[in-house]
Amino acid sequence: MFCHPETRNGHPAWLKPVSSDSARTDVDVFANTGNPSENVGYYLHIVSGNCHAGAGLFHPSKAALASLRRRVVDDPQGIKELVNEPEFKEVFADGIVTRKALNTVPDGFDNNDPAAKYLKMVGLGCHKDLPDALLLEDDVIEQLIDIFRSASPLVRYFE
Repeated sequence: MFCHPETRNGHPAWLKPVSSDSARTDVDVFANTGNPSENVGYYLHIVSGNCHAGAGLFHPSKAALASLRRRVVDDPQGIKELVNEPEFKEVFADGIVTRKALNTVPDGFDNNDPAAKYLKMVGLGCHKDLPDALLLEDDVIEQLIDIFRSASPLVRYFE
């Protein structure tokens, strides 16, 4: 059933606070060249008070996580250069982040590896927090494209 995005008070329905007894109103959009649990891609997360855009693979399968780690071990200089690019640093102030980090590098990897920080990550990516009001602006698409363009080196690194 289609529901008009405007409510009686003039605010989009997805900006209304979610109460504990209501259905979730968040939106997640993930775009990549393959399976969302296997390939790094771009994403947009929309929920009142917690909107962000970026790129990454935050819930990888075991095979995808192993692939991410192999890539980082094979080219630690590449990921270091990526996170130190001025545009990347400006847009993604937190750099590369994860939803979960291990206390030590996984078995089979060297604790002194130059990429140890990334090897401890269970999935990784970059994100830029967005104020809810931004999503109502006329130029939101252009702003999102700029964010995704800034995230593209991360996606290309893991292709």
